[in-house]
Amino acid sequence: MSQPTKPGDGRPRAFFIMSDPKPFVGVVGASARAAVHSLYRAGYGAWAVDLFTDRDLFATSARCPLDEYPWGLPALADQFFPGPVLYTGGLENHPDVVAELAARRPLWGNPPAVLEVVRDPFFPGRVWPKDDDLVRCPRVLPGDAVPADGIWLVKPRRCAGGYGIRQFHPANAVPDPDAHYLQEYVTGEPMSAVCVARAGEVQVLGVAEQLNNVGWLHVGFFRYGGNVGPVELPAATADTFTRFVAALAWAGGLVGLFGVDFILDADDVAWPVELNPRYTGSVEVLEHATGRAVMLDHAAAFGAGGTGRRSACDPTLADEVPGKVGASSPPFPPREGGPGGLGGSARRSPGTDADVVNPSPGPSPKGGGVPAQQSLPTPVSPQPGVAPVVGGSGLSALRRNPRHRVVGKAVYYAPFPIRFPAAGPWDDWDRPFDPWNLPAFADIPAAGCSIGTGDPVFTLFEAGSSPDAVRDRLQSRAMELDWLFVQE
Repeated sequence: MSQPTKPGDGRPRAFFIMSDPKPFVGVVGASARAAVHSLYRAGYGAWAVDLFTDRDLFATSARCPLDEYPWGLPALADQFFPGPVLYTGGLENHPDVVAELAARRPLWGNPPAVLEVVRDPFFPGRVWPKDDDLVRCPRVLPGDAVPADGIWLVKPRRCAGGYGIRQFHPANAVPDPDAHYLQEYVTGEPMSAVCVARAGEVQVLGVAEQLNNVGWLHVGFFRYGGNVGPVELPAATADTFTRFVAALAWAGGLVGLFGVDFILDADDVAWPVELNPRYTGSVEVLEHATGRAVMLDHAAAFGAGGTGRRSACDPTLADEVPGKVGASSPPFPPREGGPGGLGGSARRSPGTDADVVNPSPGPSPKGGGVPAQQSLPTPVSPQPGVAPVVGGSGLSALRRNPRHRVVGKAVYYAPFPIRFPAAGPWDDWDRPFDPWNLPAFADIPAAGCSIGTGDPVFTLFEAGSSPDAVRDRLQSRAMELDWLFVQE
């Protein structure tokens, strides 16, 4: 476990604005960096347990060995500060691990009983059976079915980040039909929505384009490649989509942050294809583009109070809170340079990316399932029969940061086997870490680690005035990296 450095050790310090004390919050999952930095933007301290303990994590952390993931996470988390814990991508497929975390700490996330409901691929269609609206759920069939028409996908029931998805061919039997299902294929633009449910209110905080099937990232057709946003949906589609999200939250008992991936077709119809009941990779894109500390909305859902409108550590508040700048006990440690950084780094392994680890399709070694005594939480709606408050698309209400009208993140995958260099353009250790500064690189591995073809290397960030401009800049940088790694 790495330890934060102490004041006066000669390293750069992180400065922030702190208006009130907040607890340390733990982050566990395949990769914790994005959620940790979101907590920092909300003024919280953080610790982490993940697979990588990347150099830019900047948190007291422990690495979970790949052969112990995810079942070793709860025990590793026991060594850290008392307080709440939240989980990141992939753990929604392991409700037994989530149950163990919840038995040891306050859980800032959806509990196992909710996960069992909302991760059912048939759940959205049952909640929203309409086929003539601006939101339509694709048809879903069991894994052993043979569709009579259309193009279909085979998807693992324990799916995250697009791993294991392929096109259905009648001549090829689906392996382990109980662990897979078929979903109708829809053409259009892939999108990610960030949503929050709290205190009887459901809101879509923002929408971002998804980078899927992007050749210059060397990413597979259905694999997650990043996001660019925020983008505006047509007004009628946005209104219907928000009502759909509220229906999901009410029927499933969702609490806090969650994401909905969907396809926007040529007729402005939104086709939801995945419900992610936890913090998602597109959150930090919207935070940097809007100045909204979304973790405050998440914390409020679990009774921690606060609002996502402006964070206590937002640097733009410096002139409005005299005497609060440069406090001596920041909620995050300073950035460290050099190989390994804080906590070292795990070897990048097949089946992992910046947000998820490839989920096993079979039962967990500990038996899986949900404890019989586990019950659904209090529904989002304040009383039965009363619809939850719908907060609208959220985009028009957010404060836009004039520096970053549109922000993009792209996961750069290795085009060939790479041994990560000892130095490169990702090295930027000469200034204090500020979670509101948009980094050029993130999720930076340790020097010398081996990265296989098709595995994620790190994340690129860019900003601009339009999605097209941001995508162009990301593509240009990815091509430069191809040449850099060839030279290595």
